[in-house]
Amino acid sequence: MFTVFKLIKKLLHYLNANEKIENITLSISFSIFYSLIPFNPLFHPILFFLVIILNGNILFFLFLTPIFLKITILMYPLLHVLGNSILQLTYLDGVFQFLYNTPFFNYLNWNNTVSLGGYVVIIICSLPIYKAIYRLIKVYRESFLPEFKKSKISKLFKLPTWLGGQ
Repeated sequence: MFTVFKLIKKLLHYLNANEKIENITLSISFSIFYSLIPFNPLFHPILFFLVIILNGNILFFLFLTPIFLKITILMYPLLHVLGNSILQLTYLDGVFQFLYNTPFFNYLNWNNTVSLGGYVVIIICSLPIYKAIYRLIKVYRESFLPEFKKSKISKLFKLPTWLGGQ
């Protein structure tokens, strides 16, 4: 119980601290992308290493990925319909044949309808998701955070020292 509370407190600390908004936004965006694709032994490690290389916040990424995974599982029927409709387009048969014969793309499991739907959503929505999360964090830091720091509720987030707070 207290470890979850400490984790949430740490996340709020990073959100409220001077850490760059871009790093937090990158971690949250990649967490959403990680959740959209069913487990893939090539895509997921590459995405995780991109979070590390691009200086993303790993705590946000690791905390939010399971939460987004629970949400995106509900989207799998929609991703299946999208992927299935794309795979049935006959004028893309040459592209699909090229992807199937290329070893790297073959390991991305693009011929699975849910995976293909997830890849398409990631390609189309990556920039809007990034910009929306960036804007939300910026608005949070500029308008909500100063008011929250003045409120009595913010004092509830400060753990007493006997509970392990600092």
